Amino acid sequence: MHNIISSRKEAQEVKLRKLVDYLVTDTKERILNLAFPEILEQRWFWKWRFHKWDVFDHTRQTIMNYQAMDFLPERIKEFLKIRIDGISKNTLLSIAMAFHDSWKLSQFRLNWRSRWHAEYTIANQIDAIADRFHLTENQKEFIWNIIRYHDVPPENMGIFEEIIKAKGIFIEYLIIAYCDMYATMGIECTKEELYKRREVVERKLQEVR
Repeated sequence: MHNIISSRKEAQEVKLRKLVDYLVTDTKERILNLAFPEILEQRWFWKWRFHKWDVFDHTRQTIMNYQAMDFLPERIKEFLKIRIDGISKNTLLSIAMAFHDSWKLSQFRLNWRSRWHAEYTIANQIDAIADRFHLTENQKEFIWNIIRYHDVPPENMGIFEEIIKAKGIFIEYLIIAYCDMYATMGIECTKEELYKRREVVERKLQEVR
């Protein structure tokens, strides 16, 4: 029985990785419409001048930045192999990245704003996303905590640093905060700001024990 469950979890992880790859490469549109409808509907939706890409391409770029991170210490890479109910943190982090801005357009339609969109995602979409990807409660909580705090700037975390550490997602938070900002790079995002974020994230990752 244990082998059967383990095999099913491995198959689920492979499927999740394939879905993320389809999103990154913008292929298999029929499958993308089933797996990531909240993201596909945001093609051509630019959020504000801080952003270079629409939400769809920004999401893809965020994941690509994660896949291309070349300064992650080996111990962090090993840490991300830890499994939550059979699925690695690495794969679950990619799913969180896929949906980190998934409520922006819907929120904009409601109040012409997209700030605090993460809370709206949690309130309105996380259950449907979890059902669609057959996530356990532990996996869902892991993903929604990453989404909830991804907008907190690592350069000025304030009280959020202890909160995020208490949630057990400090490493994942640092990674998504880095990848998200480097997938932004609009006209109001300077190179100095980007360099500063990388410097802060790299230092904090090195300090994690």
